Amino acid sequence: MNTRLLPPRAQTAVPTRRTAHSLLALIGILLVAANLRAAVAALSPIYDLICKSYLVSPQAQGVLGSLPALAFSVFGCCAPAINRRLGLERGIALAMLLVCAGDMGRAWLSGSVWSLGMFSLIALGGMGMANVLLPATIKRYLPQRIGAMTAAYCIMSAVGAAAPSLLAVPVAHLFGWRVSVGAWSLLAVAAALPWLLLHRPRTAVRGARDGGLARLALRWPQTWALVVVFAGGAWVMYALLAWLPTMLVQTAHVAPAHAGAMLALYSLVGLAHNLVVPNLLATTRRPERVVMVAAACTVAGTLGLAYCPQLALLWVIPAGLGAMAITIGLTLINLRSRTESGTTALSGVMQAIGYLIAASGPWMTGKLHALSGGWLAPCWLMAATGVLIGIAGFAATRQGFLEDRAAQAQ
Repeated sequence: MNTRLLPPRAQTAVPTRRTAHSLLALIGILLVAANLRAAVAALSPIYDLICKSYLVSPQAQGVLGSLPALAFSVFGCCAPAINRRLGLERGIALAMLLVCAGDMGRAWLSGSVWSLGMFSLIALGGMGMANVLLPATIKRYLPQRIGAMTAAYCIMSAVGAAAPSLLAVPVAHLFGWRVSVGAWSLLAVAAALPWLLLHRPRTAVRGARDGGLARLALRWPQTWALVVVFAGGAWVMYALLAWLPTMLVQTAHVAPAHAGAMLALYSLVGLAHNLVVPNLLATTRRPERVVMVAAACTVAGTLGLAYCPQLALLWVIPAGLGAMAITIGLTLINLRSRTESGTTALSGVMQAIGYLIAASGPWMTGKLHALSGGWLAPCWLMAATGVLIGIAGFAATRQGFLEDRAAQAQ
């Protein structure tokens, strides 16, 4: 809009309206980020209470445990199409309403472990869609604050995972596990409201162009380098989250409480690097060095745990820093695209494939441990994954934009 053609009062109203939209988007981004892991964290601490209501076998519990990454992958594939059909704002709102419906359904309507799984899948599907669409909201509403906003939403995601983990058990003991699970639906409703207010229509022409970008993202080599960095970091993270306490109890002969404290430290280190990495990537001229640090930390941390687990405190810290590969991938989505359409296309491909690969992390680690009878082989596999992250980092951080590739293809 050319504000020079407007009367003075209208000229003042234009930036004011933009500021209000940016503020509303900021609130919406942070609220959505708080929902990205809450539905997972709200359930896992109270599995024992749920088992008293339903006959949950270890196999069924394993299926429930593998649902998050699988749902993030499958529903992440659908997010770009939903963005083209409904628009970014309505797509985010729909994702949060699915989280709300899933949380309420598994709290009040589930009558068996299978219905619990079905409603959990609905909630996780909404989270998977939001995972993909959220980076595009930063590109649309706060394009000058990509590093800071990526850091903020990664931190809010961690807080959204920590709060249910801390509150699930005491709330369940006071009011029952159904209240403990269902209460988080209110957070999802709150996250949907800003995006319903921000809704603006999309055109059919732009929707067709978005579909072309999604297909081009699959053929762009740099997309696959991003997939390796993100998927490698997520694969190692899911494997360690599932097996680190067991590994330390068996190899370092520590008490389970001490092993749990090491797992908490691993998560806290991840929260710390979220404060630094996005801004560093957005400002540095040598972003590949950040990926090299993540790769080196992954290799050092996992091999240290393999050969000297008695010094777990020394090795858990670099292992936690290695998880910055996930944050690197999420940040580079915005740094390697010019528009929210390109961001959504890159995000959809990277996260859908990345989470599908990451879902195999706990299973492959456990299987390799069972076959080898120890933890050396699983740790070497994690270290090899760190090497792959480092190699892919050179291509993933190379200068280039998806939209430029689209222009060259025309």
